[in-house]
Amino acid sequence: MIRKFIPIGLIALMVIGACTFDNLKPVSEMTPKEKAAFFMAMYNAQDINYRTMAAMPNLTEPQKEMMREKKMVLTQVYPLISVYVSYVDQGAAPSPETERLIVENLDRAAAMVVNQ
Repeated sequence: MIRKFIPIGLIALMVIGACTFDNLKPVSEMTPKEKAAFFMAMYNAQDINYRTMAAMPNLTEPQKEMMREKKMVLTQVYPLISVYVSYVDQGAAPSPETERLIVENLDRAAAMVVNQ
C-alpha cells in the first residue's frame, strides 16, 4: 500500500517545486532576504525528499549508503543556512564563502536521487 503513495508523493513534490521555483531570478540577482528564503525552501525540499526516499522499504546497500551521505550533507548545511538567515534578519551581510558553501551542499544533496 505504501509503495503506491511514494511515487505519488514524489510527483507531487516535483510539481510543487516546479511551480514554486518557476519564476525565480538567478541566485546572483537575488537580495540577501530572497536568498535566505530560497536556501530554506531548497533545504526543506531536500529534507522532504530524503525522508521520502529513506522510507522506501527495499533500498539496496548502495542506495542506503547514498541516503546516509545525503543525511550527512543536509546535517552539515543546515547550520550554515541558519547562520545565513540570522545574519540577514539582523541586517548584516553574510559572507560570500558561506553562500558558496550553502549552494554547493544543496546542489550536492539535490544530485543524490534513488532510482528504483
